[in-house]
Amino acid sequence: MTKPVLMADYHNAVLSALREISWVKSAEIYPGNTTTLQPSTVYFSVENWRYFANADNQLQVKFDANLFIVMSHQNTADSQIAIRTAAAELSHWVEGQQFGLEALDCAVFTQAGTYEFTPAQDDYVVWNISFSQVGALGTDPDESTAAPIKDILLGKAPDIGLLHRGDYQSIYQRKEAADE
Repeated sequence: MTKPVLMADYHNAVLSALREISWVKSAEIYPGNTTTLQPSTVYFSVENWRYFANADNQLQVKFDANLFIVMSHQNTADSQIAIRTAAAELSHWVEGQQFGLEALDCAVFTQAGTYEFTPAQDDYVVWNISFSQVGALGTDPDESTAAPIKDILLGKAPDIGLLHRGDYQSIYQRKEAADE
């Protein structure tokens, strides 16, 4: 059984992979806390996820995610060619990515196109690359964070509770290791 992916791990893995691309100056979560966009930045967003399957007692979901490429807008054909070239590169790059997480299936590129944040950001040209990805979500249901069970007692109603502890039958006792 693969270990499910936590949202923080998924975001960190995608951002780390994006930062390895030579022309990407910054990779951030969208929406971020910045009021000014930085050129040659790629923003990552998980838009939603939906039920995909339940395998091996793990919830499998299909993530819909976006990469937003931000570049300076210079009102020239060159800036349009540059953003489209970057979008084409990221479209190809994202296809098949697992971002180093075994709980994820390979990403599937779905579409790319222009994107407008707000009219106040006319100094930038933005393209959106969308992809989907299936993965096990959340914590491993078989991975306990509680202390190990030391013993299990079986009682019969109505003789149960602390007053009847002597009436219980031990059905499991953990053997203590020599170094414990």
